[in-house]
Amino acid sequence: MFQQALDELLAQTGADFAIFCDYEGEFIALSSREADAFTVRLTAAQYGAWTVGLQCAHGLYGLGERAQVLCEFPTSFILIEALRGHYYIVLKLPKSALVGRARWRLRAVGERFSAEL
Repeated sequence: MFQQALDELLAQTGADFAIFCDYEGEFIALSSREADAFTVRLTAAQYGAWTVGLQCAHGLYGLGERAQVLCEFPTSFILIEALRGHYYIVLKLPKSALVGRARWRLRAVGERFSAEL
């Protein structure tokens, strides 16, 4: 289920990769167009620590367990969807992607994954 959802997310958004990770930064499922699996896993693990911190802050201020982060870089965007239990999804988009649509689709995938956790 996770793999298929990530494959669909890649196809719908034109993303370079999508990866679903647990609270320790270990991947559960990944889908990638261009980067090798090791690079994708390493990139996603780097976002794990501060995603967990963000989730804790969200909970502390009564904002819920889920959060979405958008990071803009010169040639790409990184979207992170924080899920309950400190799980998260990382989506890397090329600069030419429709970010609003990708955020909406990522949120929908996050809801499906959260229901399974």
